[in-house]
Amino acid sequence: MEFIWTVRRYFQFRVNGVPPSINYDITYRCQLNCEHCYFARSWIKDRKDDELELTDEQWKRVFKKHYSMGITNASITGGEPTLRMPVVEAAYDTFNSIQVATNGIIPIPERLKCVVWVSIDGGEETHNRIRGAKCYQKIMRNIQDDKRIAISMSLSTSNYKEIFPTIEACLKANIKGIFFLLYTGQTTDSLYLTGKQLDYTIKSLYHAIDEYGDFILISKRMVDLYKTKKHVKDCIFRKGLVQSFYPDMSRKLPCVMGPVDCRTCGCIVPVFMYWVKRLDIETMLKGSKMLATPV
Repeated sequence: MEFIWTVRRYFQFRVNGVPPSINYDITYRCQLNCEHCYFARSWIKDRKDDELELTDEQWKRVFKKHYSMGITNASITGGEPTLRMPVVEAAYDTFNSIQVATNGIIPIPERLKCVVWVSIDGGEETHNRIRGAKCYQKIMRNIQDDKRIAISMSLSTSNYKEIFPTIEACLKANIKGIFFLLYTGQTTDSLYLTGKQLDYTIKSLYHAIDEYGDFILISKRMVDLYKTKKHVKDCIFRKGLVQSFYPDMSRKLPCVMGPVDCRTCGCIVPVFMYWVKRLDIETMLKGSKMLATPV
């Protein structure tokens, strides 16, 4: 149902100009120091004073104002959003639907029947190295048997060969599924996948879709875009369909990733919407499961 509303909101935007969704970074803070984190890399990295974040009450007013404008969906990110759980709960109580992107260290309360995206970067050793902390086992315990959860795996030169072990671990956790995005930053970044490493990654994702079916929450056409980058000129962030804000409610440009080189874009959001707008059936079916809210 949430997927149907996502498509409907897109076409409504074409008529009334109200963005279908807004992304809120509700805090600068995080317990981890991930090597690939776009938030930590951005110009905002030195602005972690709580005074530069909206208070709980200010966030509630923002949510209510945006909802009154016709915005019914919100993505809640950070930093680590669960460090400000009252704000997460306020968003849930205000909007028709929300998605929460989290590192999984702090569980989302059971009463929140929302979409939860938890980041896993590979097997235990790789994940802990990338995250800068021994947190893998705690996260895997927290996500066990929680059908709200889909795993988000960001692929880079550090972990592109760990796709299949990660899928197997997620299957054992009995969650909704897993999706993949590619490291986004600058073309000179050592984590950015190019050449043979990128080709290996693309082939691995094709194989994963064939082998694991509906558990993989991206389509083959989405995978194609990770290499061709055809989606960049049609990016929904650049066109204003989704707007992003920092914790002080200053506008985040050009997108949720902050000041990155769009030529490196491996973000799942514009990739997904590129094919939704073209009514690709496989992509829409994958999206329907990825955005499904548990009853």
